[in-house]
Amino acid sequence: MKTFFFLVLNLLFFFDASAQKDGEVLMTIGKKNITAGEYKYIYEKNNRSDISKKTPDEYMELFTKFKLKVAEAESRQMDTVSKFLTEFEGYKTQLAKPYLTENVKINLLVKEAYERSKTDVKIDIIFLKLPQNPTPADTQSVYKKASDLRSQILSGTSWDTIASKYSDDRGAVRNFGHLPFISSEKIPYSIQNYIFKAEKNDISHPVRSAAGYYIIRKVDERPNPGEIQVAHIMMSVPQGISAEEAEAKKKRIDSIYTALKKGADFAELAKKSDDKGTSQKGGELQSFSTGRMVPEFENAAFGLKTKGEYTQPVKTDFGWHILKLIDKKTMKTFEEAEEELKQIVERDTERQDAVKLYVRGKLKKDFNFREENRPMKMHTMLDSTIFEAKWKAPSAEALTQTLFSINGKPTTEKDFVAYIENNQKRSRKSDLKDYVNQMYEQFITYSLVNAEIAALSEKQPEYRYLMQEYHDGLLLFELMETEVWNKAVEDSVGLNRFFDQNKANYKGQTELKISVFEYGKPKTAEKAVKILKKFKDEDGKTLASKVSTDEAEFKFIESGTYMSGQNKYAEELFNMQKNGDKIKAGEVYNLSNLNALVLTNEVISGRDKSLSEIKGLVISDYQTYLENQWIEKLKAKYPVKINETVFARLKAELK
Repeated sequence: MKTFFFLVLNLLFFFDASAQKDGEVLMTIGKKNITAGEYKYIYEKNNRSDISKKTPDEYMELFTKFKLKVAEAESRQMDTVSKFLTEFEGYKTQLAKPYLTENVKINLLVKEAYERSKTDVKIDIIFLKLPQNPTPADTQSVYKKASDLRSQILSGTSWDTIASKYSDDRGAVRNFGHLPFISSEKIPYSIQNYIFKAEKNDISHPVRSAAGYYIIRKVDERPNPGEIQVAHIMMSVPQGISAEEAEAKKKRIDSIYTALKKGADFAELAKKSDDKGTSQKGGELQSFSTGRMVPEFENAAFGLKTKGEYTQPVKTDFGWHILKLIDKKTMKTFEEAEEELKQIVERDTERQDAVKLYVRGKLKKDFNFREENRPMKMHTMLDSTIFEAKWKAPSAEALTQTLFSINGKPTTEKDFVAYIENNQKRSRKSDLKDYVNQMYEQFITYSLVNAEIAALSEKQPEYRYLMQEYHDGLLLFELMETEVWNKAVEDSVGLNRFFDQNKANYKGQTELKISVFEYGKPKTAEKAVKILKKFKDEDGKTLASKVSTDEAEFKFIESGTYMSGQNKYAEELFNMQKNGDKIKAGEVYNLSNLNALVLTNEVISGRDKSLSEIKGLVISDYQTYLENQWIEKLKAKYPVKINETVFARLKAELK
């Protein structure tokens, strides 16, 4: 119910961020002023559809009813209870995300990732691994070694010698750290940041990543060729195979190539491929971009120009291949790639570290962050239960020392202790000093972001109106549930009285008692019509068996008594009735658009309905009745005054 309510509320009371401020008082409800700007935001957003568009006067009635209910909820102080405050805080934080500095930076990184994805790069790397959980001494030692190796290369020692001897990349012994062309998203962010600034053949200073240090040489770059799909025929040449067996494989691939040139079908020849995963599918592989296949295979694939074109036999470490082009796709537009790139950015720990660093730096300036003391002795208050998420903070009355201030407002040790207690999680044991330092950095970020959220209402009018929308919406839901929805369902005496007083509104609608059958061929339908009319008094399954025992050819679907709007088959007959056709009892109607025959067992003219038959409809009407009565009471309690001069000027703008 609540999800549905907010869907409706979003349609009715969402604010257009492009609208301008207008602080003139348009109306007063009770003692509360409501501006023309607020009404204008709501009206313009909700009236973009020509189908449901309302005039400003018509919409004013809806708006007034809404604000009357909000006034009543605030009068009852429903916005001060803990349940409301907790739920509203959750919405407040969630809705703030698009406006936060963090999101601004993420969007910049997404755009950066797209721009970088336009270029494939070819690099050489030498990698020096850091131990897991490195100490400062470990880091310094590996960095010095990387710096020394770079100096040796600059002094004339060959790259290949250094790479094969010192690199911790297992492939370096074979490839000397020479990588093929690769797309940017497959490269660690820290390395990207060097590559996309470097010139060809530049050799980097040691570049730190989570795993260790890299020495990088930029070799070349080219435009991203997009994605390609190929089929291949493969003759595998495993390591250790004899020369005679290898030669036999070469002859087999050559004979297949000769057959192709003579016009043989590629898919048929692919059945001879050693790649059993694709041999029965015409050799087709999934689409791939650069950096996914071995260089020889990839270069041959991207060298194909037209669909259906195939290569000469190509040798890779896996054997011999003949490739045929199936499809080529250029790289996606930014709009097509945006969501995928955003997920890449948000999952990338290096980029997230960059986001946090940027956010902290900017917010510290924006909110006049001043650090006065660090929690040097806080670790003495903790014990090992913190790593089990069971730590209880001792009395914090004496923890009055200010750690930092934001816009002049002090944050104390007591605040930090409360943060630790509320945010502890089960984790691996570590040094308590290190733990406190990590939590302190998180606490600073948390405090700065909270300050940013608190300031959003002043900086971002659209956010302020969104908060007002959700504030009012939560209140309205709780109040409507109490005053209208639940009352209509639970007040059986009132519901019965309302039904008795309004019975005339629930009679007179025609009902059709029908049996429905589905047929396969038109000829079967012709045969069935005669049988259904002749044996119309028999039950549906028996009637269907008289036409055919094959359910694929003719079968009974359902039977029942329906009013308009309750059954798709009956609705077809009601539509025929609206168009002037008379629906008769005992007649069979062919609904060819549904491949169905409908036997009309009885046409029931308007009759009195019992409450049990139409309870859902009556409850809905009773809710409307209760709401209208309630609104009249609210109008008396909270007098509505509209500034007609302001409203007239506003209506002229809204035409």
